[in-house]
Amino acid sequence: MAEWAGIIVAILLGLAGIFEVKNWFFKPRLRISIDLTPPDCHMIPLTKKETGEVIDNVYYLRFCINNTGNREARDVQIMATELYGSDNGEYKKVDSFLPLNLVWSHMHEMTTMENRMTMKTIPAGVFHHCDLGYLTHNRWKDKLLSAYPLKQQAEVILKMDTIVEPNTGSHIVFPGKYRLTIHVSASNAKMLRKVYQIEIKNIWSELGKNMIDIKET
Repeated sequence: MAEWAGIIVAILLGLAGIFEVKNWFFKPRLRISIDLTPPDCHMIPLTKKETGEVIDNVYYLRFCINNTGNREARDVQIMATELYGSDNGEYKKVDSFLPLNLVWSHMHEMTTMENRMTMKTIPAGVFHHCDLGYLTHNRWKDKLLSAYPLKQQAEVILKMDTIVEPNTGSHIVFPGKYRLTIHVSASNAKMLRKVYQIEIKNIWSELGKNMIDIKET
């Protein structure tokens, strides 16, 4: 009996070793990027879901989340964690900014049964887009600002696509220079942290990339 127990233990240890080796060689590798050209960023008409009426043109900004590994990445989520604004060249933390997950492109308000954000699986060699938000002006911009206790005015604003919209309006970013920290995580991949230098210009242009500059620091 003891011999059989030893054999079973040896088999289990061997299987565990095989799985450990497999996890070492086969794993996801997440990469994040953004290019101010389609398909990452482009001008689109914003419409009412109920009627299809065009409200305004907006310039959408999307991160590309790429799995360059050889195994699917599970439960992937992207969070905007910190925002720093430039004050005469010195960057100071925007204390009112609320860290929140960004939404997956085209999915937006979809949730699980537990009323949580839908997690994303990204197969090996595949990418998905995640919305940073969009630049807007005119009447839609004014409607957004009127919904929150924000005193600042501007020709153009960036509305970040966070999983919920804070009552304080901290997801609305005014023209200026910023540093935004993004975390990309998955249940089976190493967490990725990136800081982006963002400059939003206070002028509307149908050539969307003329209104904003984004680069990794």
